[in-house]
Order: sequence, then structure tokens, then C-alpha cells
Amino acid sequence: MSQPSQLSFSLILPTCNRAELVKQFLESVSKQIVHPLEVIVVDQSDSPATKDIFDAWNVPGVSKKYIYNQVKFLILARHRGLDACASTDLVAFLDDDVVLDPAFCKEIVQVFEKDVEGRFAGGMGAVDGWDSHSKPFQAFFLMPHEGSGNFLKSGAQTFTHGRKEFCETEFLSGGCTFWRRKIIQQYRFDERLSGYGYGDDVDISFRISRRHKLFFQPKSVCFQQPNCPGMDKGRLYRRVWIQNMYYLAQKNQFFIPAFAWCVLGHFIRDFLCLDFPRVRGDLEGTWNILRGRVDTVVGYAEFKRGLKHD
Repeated sequence: MSQPSQLSFSLILPTCNRAELVKQFLESVSKQIVHPLEVIVVDQSDSPATKDIFDAWNVPGVSKKYIYNQVKFLILARHRGLDACASTDLVAFLDDDVVLDPAFCKEIVQVFEKDVEGRFAGGMGAVDGWDSHSKPFQAFFLMPHEGSGNFLKSGAQTFTHGRKEFCETEFLSGGCTFWRRKIIQQYRFDERLSGYGYGDDVDISFRISRRHKLFFQPKSVCFQQPNCPGMDKGRLYRRVWIQNMYYLAQKNQFFIPAFAWCVLGHFIRDFLCLDFPRVRGDLEGTWNILRGRVDTVVGYAEFKRGLKHD
């Protein structure tokens, strides 16, 4: 049976053509010890399957809002959900390929409830199966790796998912995060990051963590579904990642030579692993940057001109 919470919260779920995963996610929401005030599904699918599943899902006391977004654009979907929120205290952004442990919401919301001074602007839970282990190669090249949760000089993030204790962090993974609603509405995500929006969590975490505290709560657990349909993690993923992270390194004033060192590390690792689709993506992303053609960032040319005037 659901327990009442001192703080109200909204769950926002952007999704695209993954109706069965949405069904599993909603079933896990039904089993939460603490229920949200509302669940908002922002659907970018090509069929009505997701809407049909959401229409059939009902939990007493939980409001539902369905939003259809014709353009497949993750950041716009997040913002449409955020703008549709009721006046809740907290808002959570979840990926559609996660299933929540029954205590997921309870454990995170309790941190905010105990934070009477309002120190924490946001927090995240743990992704089950993400084991922490040393990655000296990634650390040497300033690449993303398990660590303290702080940002590196390259602009890359480190992950806390394998840690067993509660801790403060600078980086929150986008698919399992809670935020104070008024703060996330103030900062918002960067709408220049088109399509799948890779790096949106890096950017929002960095900007908010400069002025507010963020936390990792390992007692709040979600389970990521394996082998889900979605964006290919090979060539296209690597090209998008390099271009988006280069833009964010410029925007947030990271050390560009350190970013270049990070890209070199990715290329060497992918080559040594004989992952040639990723190698090709590394090369394509780097070549586009050298030509000033960062085509995954909306309005990049205008942004670059603004840098020159600053």
C-alpha cells in the first residue's frame, strides 16, 4: 500500500516507439511504496500503442497526463513534460527502459524531506548491475569512468553508480533523477542538443552543481532493461557523443586540449577493441569538429560566432 509523502512529486517519461517498455515501467510505478501526484507521458511514437497502454493504466490518487510530441526531440519532450507539471515540490525524469524498485521514489524523496535547509537541488538513484571497478585507461585519458561523481578537466563526467554509500556528487545520470521543480524550471535543458540529446545530463548537472548540491542515493534502485530497441551504440553514437561533448566543453569553458586528449583515448580504445563502427564514428565526429560542422547541435554556427564576440 502506498504511503503518503510530505513532498509531492511528478514523474515525467519521454518515450518513442517502446510501448512494451512503457508498460513495464508503469507497472513498477504502481508498486511504489510512495506514489507520485502525477505521471506525465510525453509520447513521440509512430503508433497509438503507448497511448493505449497509458489510457488503460490507473492507480488511485495518481493523476495522468498524456502529451503527444510529433517531433522526435528528447529535450523538447522533457520540457513539454516539465511545462505540464502541476505545482509539485519535485519532478523526476525517467528513461522508458527502466523498471523501478518499489522503494525507488521513497528513498530519494526522503532525502529531500530531511533536507530542511534546501541544500540539495537534485539527486539520483542507482542503476542495478552497474558494478564499480577500476578503469585506469579511462582515467588516464580523462574519459568517463566510475569515480567520485565529479567532472574532469576534459568536461567528461565520472559515475557513482557502483558506490554503496550515500554521497554528494556533481553528475546525475539523466534517466533516474529527481529535481526540485522550481530549480529545474529555472535552469532547463539545452535545446541545442538535438535528437537523442546526448550530453543533456552532463550539461544540466554541471550548471546546477556550480551553485547547488546534488546527491547519489544507492538505496534508490532501478533496473535497466537489456537489449532495448533504440539508438545504435556504434558509429552514430560515437559521432554524436564527440560533437555534443565538444560543444558542451566550449559552452561550459572546459580545457579544450584536455577534451582532445579524451577523444584520443576513445579512438585508441575503440581501435584496440577492434570496434570499427565506433572508430569510424570517432573519426567522423572529429572531422566534423575540425571543419566547424557540429551538425548535432542546433544553431551551432550562431553559438560559435557568439564565442568569438565574448
